[in-house]
Amino acid sequence: MDAIQNSPDFRPIPNLSTSPARAKVIAALARENNVTSAARGAGVDVSTIHRWLRTDPHFKAAVQSAQREYVGSLNDSLRRLSTRAAETIREVLEDPTAPAPTRLAAALVILQRPMTPSRRRKYLDLIESSEKQEQAFDKAA
Repeated sequence: MDAIQNSPDFRPIPNLSTSPARAKVIAALARENNVTSAARGAGVDVSTIHRWLRTDPHFKAAVQSAQREYVGSLNDSLRRLSTRAAETIREVLEDPTAPAPTRLAAALVILQRPMTPSRRRKYLDLIESSEKQEQAFDKAA
């Protein structure tokens, strides 16, 4: 095997020839960092995995690389979801037809989030803008 495919979502780890059992262990350790579970899934003993990690620097490097890639992928996913969540909150805040409790809940989500002073100012400006829109809507109604 020329490369390890640690999951369908990840690029192969190049330049590492290894057995299917080691490939399964690397993939499992990338996702969960649990040697017992990885051993069970690959059909090897826990002590074997510990020995590979202690004595085979290429195996250890492959595990670390797979873990970094997996964490990076999770971070990318969280960033995409965070962007979508922020867009949804903005839409709720700016929707004059949204019920007041819903807009308030959206505002509280923003205000309760730890943030830098400059980010807090931006959100407060957004809320102020939303309130002005609401007042304009109320006057027009």
